[in-house]
Amino acid sequence: MVSRSAGWGSANASSVLADDYREANEFCAKDGKKMETVHTQTSPMYFGHRPEAQLDFMCLQPGDSQLRRPMMQADPQKIVEKIQTNN
Repeated sequence: MVSRSAGWGSANASSVLADDYREANEFCAKDGKKMETVHTQTSPMYFGHRPEAQLDFMCLQPGDSQLRRPMMQADPQKIVEKIQTNN
């Protein structure tokens, strides 16, 4: 897992997440492996809060079958519910 927050006014959550991806790729590449995303979460900048990003990842051997099909996990904070009413 890589997690970080940016300085005040210096970045947005997307650029923080991009830095997380760079760090994760470098970490895996040191062992000759490939990085695969498991989950990401970002939080934007707002008053009194710096932008943040978290990247959960796996380092896999080249050719691993999981590199072809990511195992992304749903973010439980973003569940959409359809409610149907009969009037």
